[in-house]
Amino acid sequence: MRDYVLITGATGLLGAYLLRDALLSGTRCAVLVRSNRFEKAASRVESLLARFERATGVATPRPVVLEGALTENLGLDREATEWVRRHCGRILHNAASLSFERDPKTDEPYRSNVAGCRYAVEFALNCGIPQFHHVSTAYVCGLRSGICREEELDVGQSWGNDYEKAKVEAEKIVRAAAFPEPPTIYRPAIITGDSVNGYTSTYHGFYTPLKVASALVAERAFRGSSDDIVHFLGMSGSEHKNFVPVEWVSRAIVALMNRPESVGSTFHLTPRNRPTVREMYDVFTEALKNYGADRETSPKSSGAPLAPEVLEALLTSFRDQMKVYRSYWRDDPIFDSSNTDAALPDLPCPEMTREVLARLSKYALDVNFGWPKPQPIVPKFFVRDLLPIEPSFAPLSRTPDAFAAAISIQGPGGGDWTVAIEEGAIGSVEEGIATSSDARLSTSSRTLDALREGLVSPEAAVASGAVVWETSNSSLQSAAIASRFLKIFASSLTSTSEPTGEKG
Repeated sequence: MRDYVLITGATGLLGAYLLRDALLSGTRCAVLVRSNRFEKAASRVESLLARFERATGVATPRPVVLEGALTENLGLDREATEWVRRHCGRILHNAASLSFERDPKTDEPYRSNVAGCRYAVEFALNCGIPQFHHVSTAYVCGLRSGICREEELDVGQSWGNDYEKAKVEAEKIVRAAAFPEPPTIYRPAIITGDSVNGYTSTYHGFYTPLKVASALVAERAFRGSSDDIVHFLGMSGSEHKNFVPVEWVSRAIVALMNRPESVGSTFHLTPRNRPTVREMYDVFTEALKNYGADRETSPKSSGAPLAPEVLEALLTSFRDQMKVYRSYWRDDPIFDSSNTDAALPDLPCPEMTREVLARLSKYALDVNFGWPKPQPIVPKFFVRDLLPIEPSFAPLSRTPDAFAAAISIQGPGGGDWTVAIEEGAIGSVEEGIATSSDARLSTSSRTLDALREGLVSPEAAVASGAVVWETSNSSLQSAAIASRFLKIFASSLTSTSEPTGEKG
């Protein structure tokens, strides 16, 4: 049974929420992630889920991590590709570049949004994955006005920037592919941070004028009003914008993805209310006043006025940086959302009120727009590092007499594996939950740590409900068998002095 969804772009703002919400919905997930110079792929995923857990106190399952990229065959080797072929029935393609202007050196946003999308589509077709779910944008509408409908794509419109044009090309690639089932398209409007707590990990779009203006305030070069910002952008202030909070976009996509009757449709994920540019900049100005007051009282502030030529240079820099976004802040069209409204009547977009916009602005200023970057969150141990045998993407190797059980460890350092027990020890380990398993054991890394430290017995862990044992085989359903298996698994784990996330 191919019950995994493969998610791309899971380490971005929307991707992190999609991964969390999909996992918490009970959806089994695999993620395509590349390592960077700071963290390995698995550690990047661990850090983003750990941040959610710290904020909510809820232990989250872990996905299967496939180290790859938006290149040919998604950068995966033969074994990993075959694992996807066996386990994944859906792809949620969310990876994208948010660049507005084409970079001649990197060719972004076309490299990620067009070529990367083509690679993802080709991979899905080669693996025979029937469902392709694609995260696009409502702004494939380009420089249109009036009502833009969900079934429309290229109607001869012109484009405000390269991002919009690249996303149209990507949608065309997805729609032209010969998938067994028609693709499902999600078109969010301008995604902001979390409307509840203000959190964001990216500072494009909504945040760009605030970020640039805050730099001017820090240099004592800007003490104006929202009218000044609007004037710099050559706007009237009455332009309406479609802002949508990331937590709602994620919940909507996960709900729609898990709704069989939604497959094959296009969904505009757009707001109920549309703030004006002036309302947005009023919020920015208020937030910047408080920010500027803090700067004025800072011990590092000289309080001396800037020389006229320095002031003019900074203001010119502001105007130049905002030119890229001028078309972005134009008056938005009205997005028809009939499909979304019919499918999700009980999940309306939260009102993007002045209070919400102020919360988003304050968070960005408080964390200095994400700089310095937060340190990776490293768990006490990675269960994968403690397994006596390196997990493999190859099918589980087992003799006719071996017992196979799926292990699901939630919380810090956790993950999913299927292990074969032979002669009272772990004989082989496969990544993920294999359909060939005889039973499934679920627990948290906290409980597993207590078992390893001898603070709780397997029998007590099973009896308390801290360990869940599931099997359709009536001869394996007793608590005694569950406790015996748990004891074998826990005692097989090795010790480690330092968590690394890598097998040494």
